[in-house]
Amino acid sequence: MLIPAVLVPWLVMSGATSLAFASPQTIGGILIAVAPLFAWLGPSMIVGNLLVAAIPTARRVLDAEAAPFPGTDRRSANRDLLKVSIFMTPAGLFVALLGTLARL
Repeated sequence: MLIPAVLVPWLVMSGATSLAFASPQTIGGILIAVAPLFAWLGPSMIVGNLLVAAIPTARRVLDAEAAPFPGTDRRSANRDLLKVSIFMTPAGLFVALLGTLARL
């Protein structure tokens, strides 16, 4: 359940970003197509966690799985993902922008 909840937003956000920057068949196009995959991975995982947590049964199961292992609860995971995203999202979007400039 968690995997589709992460994959769908990840692919939608990455695809939308690639389309927004336009993707020609050059080195710039490769950067435009690949960089958003890295840029949106962390935010997509956060969205996936929130989507699954919105289902009470799934939330209880995930909470029970995380209980024996300190630091693996949903709140800690989202906080750590946010820390990674603060670097990766702007960096990925910057690389995609460089790809756009490289095709000019």
